[in-house]
Amino acid sequence: GLLIAAYPFFCYYLSAPAEFWVRTPEVSVFNHEHPLRMVLNNIASHALMFHWRGGTFARDNYPGLPMMDPLSGLLLVSGLVILVRKADTFRRFMACTLVLNFLSGIFSASQEGAPYIYRTAAVIVPAFLAAGAGLEWFAEKAGARKLLILAAPIVALNLYFYFSLERKNVAAMRVMAYEPRLIGLDVGRDNLPVWLVIPDVLTQTELHSKPAEEYANANPAVLLPAALWKLAIINFSGRYDIHQTLSENLAHPKDMYFVEPSVLTAGLPQGPAKIIFKSGNPELTRTADRLAGSVRPVPDILGEPLLTVAEFR
Repeated sequence: GLLIAAYPFFCYYLSAPAEFWVRTPEVSVFNHEHPLRMVLNNIASHALMFHWRGGTFARDNYPGLPMMDPLSGLLLVSGLVILVRKADTFRRFMACTLVLNFLSGIFSASQEGAPYIYRTAAVIVPAFLAAGAGLEWFAEKAGARKLLILAAPIVALNLYFYFSLERKNVAAMRVMAYEPRLIGLDVGRDNLPVWLVIPDVLTQTELHSKPAEEYANANPAVLLPAALWKLAIINFSGRYDIHQTLSENLAHPKDMYFVEPSVLTAGLPQGPAKIIFKSGNPELTRTADRLAGSVRPVPDILGEPLLTVAEFR
């Protein structure tokens, strides 16, 4: 398995050794002004990431949320104690794997600061095996009924984290530039020709942190060039034609027309079609209402108005 996983990386290294190491000077802790201090800080941050403060980069985690819920975290501690007390070949291997998988985070540095969840993602395997050892010990001591009593809040907590709390991860809107996805998915709802107002759909609005947002400095906005923004919209809409070149798709996407506002205020499209523009564009909203267009909002992840879609059938 190790050879299969390593083979494509080895081939890439042989074909482009300079590119393989291109980010090393940027992220290596040894290029930091105080490397030893940084390593010690990283060790402490990664050691506490399951119980105190998790990753702060919104792409990987709800900023600051510990990487395990409190109950699973207790099971992890119990499992680690068991691994130390009942050391055999397998348990030693698990302990070594746990430590080794932290190294990519400990010896690196980025603007958001440790812990680096993406770089230490492989630690999830030994960590949950250790938590499983703790769970097994608890089941042997307490019995099946108390095991279910413990498991129920663990399931409830993680459902809340993933499907309620994560929906409020406003920083993720900036670091993942999610607006093209919203626009593209709305274009792809049907096969209608779509007119998209250039200043409204190719201008990023989520640039600044919210007032009560924690770890805002760890999550600056990802600023995409207009051409890449447009390409993302086309791609998410499902209207990217793989039989055409990239430049042809950008210039003439299927039934998608990127136009200036003056084009639409001068004369709206004839026949079944829809227009997508930013909420708060009063002139286009009045024009759509006057011509009996069906107007509906497209909210952002907080439910606040982001886009307006006017359909004409």
